[in-house]
Amino acid sequence: ALHVGCVHPQALLKAKDAEIRGIREGASAGMVPGEEADALRAALSDAAAALSRAREEASAAADAAAAELAAARADAQAESSQLKGRVEYFEALCAGAQRDAEEWRNRSEQLEARLQHHQVWRKIVGQ
Repeated sequence: ALHVGCVHPQALLKAKDAEIRGIREGASAGMVPGEEADALRAALSDAAAALSRAREEASAAADAAAAELAAARADAQAESSQLKGRVEYFEALCAGAQRDAEEWRNRSEQLEARLQHHQVWRKIVGQ
């Protein structure tokens, strides 16, 4: 989870929104004397500024997280591509080894057949 300072941006946004709502409700009800209204307006202004900063920080944190995620995806895709290349290489080696083994098996069978043929001829000639 991303944190801005020590306060989570969402929690700060909710708290400031509630504070602004409370001030506006009190002011609209006409329950606030002049000096207190000025103090509340200043508090409202401070709260609005803090809320704006929190939104900017949350947006920056979200942008940073998105950039980090994009970089991680790019790294994962590069690694995947590398692994795919290695798999294809080893599959080609395996296929080559299978072809070589088949070729050696065929040569061996041919040599065995020739050897048997020579042995038969030796028996015939030797008699």
